[in-house]
Amino acid sequence: SRRLVPSLISRTLKLAFDQIVLIVATRAFRIGRVEASDARVLLYSRYPAVWEGAFSGRARDRMLGRLPKELAKRVSTSFMVCFDLPPLTFLRKVRAIRRDLCRCRSAAVQREIGIGEVGGILGLGRFLQLLTADRDLKWMRIGFGGVDVSGLIRREFRRSICSPELGKYQLVAAGLRRFVRRARPLVVLHTMEFQPVEKAIWFGTRGYANRIGFQHSTVGRYITSYLFASGEVGHILAHQQNPIEMPLPDLLLTSGAYAREVLTRQGFPENRVVDCGAVRYDHLASERLRDRASSRRGLSLPIEGVVVLVTLPLITEEEAGRFVATAVEACQGIPNAVIVVRRHPLAPIREEALTAFAGAVDLRVVGSESGLYDAIRAADVVVVAASTTALEAAILGVPVVIWDNPTVFGQQPVADFETIGFPAKSVTELRAAVQCALVDPEATGRLLRRARTEVDRVFSRLDGSAASHCADIVLDAAERRRKSRID
Repeated sequence: SRRLVPSLISRTLKLAFDQIVLIVATRAFRIGRVEASDARVLLYSRYPAVWEGAFSGRARDRMLGRLPKELAKRVSTSFMVCFDLPPLTFLRKVRAIRRDLCRCRSAAVQREIGIGEVGGILGLGRFLQLLTADRDLKWMRIGFGGVDVSGLIRREFRRSICSPELGKYQLVAAGLRRFVRRARPLVVLHTMEFQPVEKAIWFGTRGYANRIGFQHSTVGRYITSYLFASGEVGHILAHQQNPIEMPLPDLLLTSGAYAREVLTRQGFPENRVVDCGAVRYDHLASERLRDRASSRRGLSLPIEGVVVLVTLPLITEEEAGRFVATAVEACQGIPNAVIVVRRHPLAPIREEALTAFAGAVDLRVVGSESGLYDAIRAADVVVVAASTTALEAAILGVPVVIWDNPTVFGQQPVADFETIGFPAKSVTELRAAVQCALVDPEATGRLLRRARTEVDRVFSRLDGSAASHCADIVLDAAERRRKSRID
């Protein structure tokens, strides 16, 4: 407790300071000002984390694909962004941020948060509530599979309450509530993975708009956030009028049939779960038509020779180094091979931390600003872990090797081993899998056919119609909300 209290206080104070700077800056520079008439459909997003081309004046939300444009053709549509960047970076790039947000008519969560609400997360009552919960956990005995995990639970609880996320999400809920009360949007749509921030969205908008959760990525056997205890969803749905009970979206949109099956098995009613198609990926059909040579020229790679693409998931720099070292060791001896390492857009890993493992191998590091699909098309084989890149590569017709070794890093693969790629748990298996993808066209052909079957289960409407179809569903929900207000 002696360490808990100072940590809790210092991190909460830092959060409060950062948010106050963002609140004042958004108002002073007139960022995120949206009139009520501009927000019939509200799209919640995080800037710059999930925006492609952030600070360029041409930024777009990469998770929503062409959906915002499709909606804007038919109804007044606005973004509601939550800034997730340090205040100093915000102030340095304020003009570029303003251009990006003005271009897509975006409101800003921080503009809607009151200084008094920031003071609320600094209140003595909140600290006492968290410390009381920690004290109560001390006397609880929690077992799992016959093992006492009480200490583990308490450590995780302490880590959670000391994280700035809890206080930040309280402020997000307050900012959203103030905006939807004033603007009265018919629909609030957000990307959905059943993460804590989504609870803030649901609590902040409850009773004011139809909430639509959009499952933008994939669902696999290791994605446990989509799994609920038996009867949990039914209990929550039966008590939605209770202000203390966690709210849920009014409608869940999935990217394919498989995710819809998963959610209905968890207890969500079938009429609340709709397969809208892979909006985020619905342009991949046209991407496949481009040739490998042009992609290699664009990345300054040799036209001839072998290119192995290694895509890094959201891991630490140390874990990334171990992963790259493993890939380099596995590719030793492949003639004229180039290893291209593509960093994750949310993980600022230093290039020199990766090239240090190159040895005699030609290793090149590219950032997220380099197009992922250009990198995939340029490759002969893609090595992935904990990423939907396996599915994207399968759509583009490039064989995949899926790395699964928790001694290198703890994240687990999203995709299914048996159907989407060659599995590898050791350097020997990784070397064999890469070699198989390069020299065995029959095995690679069988893999790609199986992979395409998996893709069709996970992602639907890859013919380019997903965004339009999704817009139809959202507009139907908005119309139902409009009629309910009239009634």
